[in-house]
Amino acid sequence: MALDKDVMAGLIADKLEAAGIITTVNKPAVVLIWKEVCDGIISHLKVSGVVSTAVTGTADLGTGEVTGTGAGSIE
Repeated sequence: MALDKDVMAGLIADKLEAAGIITTVNKPAVVLIWKEVCDGIISHLKVSGVVSTAVTGTADLGTGEVTGTGAGSIE
């Protein structure tokens, strides 16, 4: 999944509107502000984020077939 500033900003504005914090009238301005905030967050994650992974597997040296499982998370 790729992070998308437009999607994130829209979802934040939807939540703020549902909570009664903003109105439909000022929602477009809120989306514009949050697009910039989300863009900064995404940029920071791309530069400074650490992806931790753990992989275990088995290899058949005769056939070259490799099987395994793994998991990862952003720290």
